Amino acid sequence: MLSGLGLFSRHLRGKGALIAALFLLGLAGAATSLASPLIGKSFIDSVVGERNFALVPWVALALVGLAVADLILGACTRLVHAKLSAGVLVEIRERLFAHCLHGPLAEMEKFRQGDLLSRFGSDIPKIQTLLVDGILGFFQNILFLVVAAGILLRLSTVLALWSFLGIFAALAITAAFRKPVEQGTRKVRDAMVDLSHFLTERLGALRAVRLHEAQAQEQQAFAACNGILVRRLLGFQILDCAASGFPSLTITASLAWIYLLGGRLIESGAITLGTFVAFILYQGRLVSPAMGLLGLLRNLQEARVSLE
Repeated sequence: MLSGLGLFSRHLRGKGALIAALFLLGLAGAATSLASPLIGKSFIDSVVGERNFALVPWVALALVGLAVADLILGACTRLVHAKLSAGVLVEIRERLFAHCLHGPLAEMEKFRQGDLLSRFGSDIPKIQTLLVDGILGFFQNILFLVVAAGILLRLSTVLALWSFLGIFAALAITAAFRKPVEQGTRKVRDAMVDLSHFLTERLGALRAVRLHEAQAQEQQAFAACNGILVRRLLGFQILDCAASGFPSLTITASLAWIYLLGGRLIESGAITLGTFVAFILYQGRLVSPAMGLLGLLRNLQEARVSLE
């Protein structure tokens, strides 16, 4: 998979400044996200626990400041991401189009028009997404996970270990669905290619179809192509629900156990209420990059067909 993706890494050359900016903006956004639970912990421990109401205005001001910073960082991130993604997408498409123009005709003519249109319309965008979002997302999510995991360990080692166990189990379940997801993706893609080729061929030969009065037959053939695509899409949706649902269910079950165990720790005095609330908030922050890694793994599984 990585060697196949490496063939397209040339399209990231000359874009180091955009990549670095996107990475740093992502880290800054992660920092604002990680700061919110600490503010909540301070509010509960200082204001509710110690009755220090003079801290309330500062807590509110800090939350507003984080919201403004998050808004600005989000807007900048979207702009940089759009510029980088568009540049990579255009370069790959131009390279493929140049190959169609200048490559050996004997090699090009063996492809149906639907096959080529699928390359331009669906395969290249998936590869572009992996190049831009996949690589950066991987490093950002890993870094975010390490920082959040370190904070969770400081808050409660026992609860943190159970949280990590749930995430690792979800990753293992996602990896187990690799082959079925790849096979399902290939079947859906092939059905879409057949439909695209059918439309390209028939719409370019409408005069001949009418001349031979073959409208009814062509309508039936078109309905058959659509029927195959729908059946494969429905089958893939069932598979997709299982491939994404079981990991999510595992993480939710882990969170439910953390609530049970956390309640006992609060009752015994091992942790404070503020610590437990902060842990739950950080658990949510931990789940987000974990789900991002699960999504990246799923994208890699589906994009293998596009890379091939």
